[in-house]
Amino acid sequence: MQTFPRKKIELIVESAYLSPMLAMIDATGATGYTVIRDLIGRGRHGERGREALGENSNVLIIVICTPVIADRILEGSQRILGDGFGIVTVSDVQVLRAEHF
Repeated sequence: MQTFPRKKIELIVESAYLSPMLAMIDATGATGYTVIRDLIGRGRHGERGREALGENSNVLIIVICTPVIADRILEGSQRILGDGFGIVTVSDVQVLRAEHF
């Protein structure tokens, strides 16, 4: 079965950043994204638990796209987040339907 190379970007940000991040992603030409709300986890700054759900929660934004669009999203993310809270990862993935991404 033929697959096609793409980039997967995962952005964990505070929910306050969600709207500007999605507007930026739309402006890059990405064909879509997935948002998962109310993340719970632990990291360098301690635990982020159920008490941070709702307006103060973390969200995960997942985008699968071409390398060119991935670069645009990374640049836009840096502009929006600056030195603020955010975790951004990029992975190489294979997709079955290239036209969707």
